[in-house]
Amino acid sequence: MIFNSISPEVLPLIFISFFLGMWIFVCLLLSVVGGWQALGKAYRAEEKIEGTKWSWQSGSTRLGFAYRNCLNITASRKGIYLAVLWMFRIGHPPLFIPWSDITITEQKFFFFRMTSFRFAKVPDVPFMIRTQLADKIRLAVGEAWPGKDAQGIQPS
Repeated sequence: MIFNSISPEVLPLIFISFFLGMWIFVCLLLSVVGGWQALGKAYRAEEKIEGTKWSWQSGSTRLGFAYRNCLNITASRKGIYLAVLWMFRIGHPPLFIPWSDITITEQKFFFFRMTSFRFAKVPDVPFMIRTQLADKIRLAVGEAWPGKDAQGIQPS
C-alpha cells in the first residue's frame, strides 16, 4: 500500500497541501459558478472607497450561492464596494459598482424580504441582500440610490 512507504513526518505536509489545494479549488469554483468572477472582470475595484461600511454581512449571487457573514459592504454617493473576507478572497476580487450601473428590485424569498441588485455590464449575475440592510444603504447614500419610486425600490 502507498501509505506504508510514506514517512510519518511527511503526512502533515501532505494534509496541509491537500487542504490548501481544496480550499483554492472551492473558492475558484464558487467565484466562477456564482458569478463573482464575471463581476470582477467588469467591476474590479481599483481602491477602497470612503463611505458608510457594514462588515460581516451576508448576500447571495447567481444560483443562490450564499456569502454568509463574510462580506464587507461600503456605500457612498458614487456606488457600492463589495469585498469578501481575506480568507475567501481567492477568485473574489473586491468590486466597485457605480449606482448608474445598478437596477434594484425588491422581492420576497421564503419568509424574508430581499433586495436584488442587477448590474448593467453583467445582467445575468444578481446580487441579493436582505431588504433591512438595503434600507440602511439607501439611507446612507440618499438621492444617489437608483430606483423609480420615492424609496428607490422597484417593486417586482
